[in-house]
Amino acid sequence: MLFFASYCNKIDKKGRVSVPAAFRTLLLSQEFTGMIAYASLKSQCIEACGLQRHQAMNARLQAMDPFSPERDALE
Repeated sequence: MLFFASYCNKIDKKGRVSVPAAFRTLLLSQEFTGMIAYASLKSQCIEACGLQRHQAMNARLQAMDPFSPERDALE
């Protein structure tokens, strides 16, 4: 499952940001219903994905040469 969109949300008084309803609906169909957030490599924003996508990205990273500049950049 993969979805793309951009949202600008405010941070509430408790430091939380709401997840758009369309994303919540898709995440509910997965075993892990949360999201993993990380700093974007390309933009000044936070990116997020589900656990399955995160595991796929990690597997790709682990398959790379551990001393390559590309892997350093992604890590």
